[in-house]
Amino acid sequence: MNRVIMIAICLLPLACLAGEWIEDPSAVPLLHDEGQSAERYRILADFNGNGIMDMALSCSVSLFGNAGGQFTVYIQNEDGRFRRLGQFFGNPMALALERVGENIRLWTYVRGGGWIGQIGFYKVKEDGLSEYHGVTIHPGDSGTKMGRAIYEAVMTNSDLPITIEISKTEGEKIKWINLRFNHQVQQK
Repeated sequence: MNRVIMIAICLLPLACLAGEWIEDPSAVPLLHDEGQSAERYRILADFNGNGIMDMALSCSVSLFGNAGGQFTVYIQNEDGRFRRLGQFFGNPMALALERVGENIRLWTYVRGGGWIGQIGFYKVKEDGLSEYHGVTIHPGDSGTKMGRAIYEAVMTNSDLPITIEISKTEGEKIKWINLRFNHQVQQK
């Protein structure tokens, strides 16, 4: 029952925000059971490739499993306001952004169990994220050379930097703690 309530709390604001420009959604605590604050991940990156830092916010980390959890992408305008762009499922430590011409791809790897998982991408479009384009690979310790090569090629050749943070909430104050900064752009 508590998990259902948490999912509803994570998704409820999303319906209200579609298409509207709002203040920074990461500045507001995410509440869960009994009025307690839930911690979440924040990914800072230029998701739409316009030179302005955007963000993706997760729902409560308590809802994450080994495969990851749900994120909502918000693009930022020049005035510092945000608009909801779409949602994706992923692990914050297994994300990459790729510039393909004028387009951006958001790559994710979702572990399925053991040494198997899905790697694929969403195209970031002006009106939202595309459908997911993925393939099953076997990159783990007992996986295949090809699976490891695909995973490494995607995750270590990101064209755009990604910063991953986790919240620490005390009352109404949120502090964001840096977990990873990935700027492994490979020269081609």
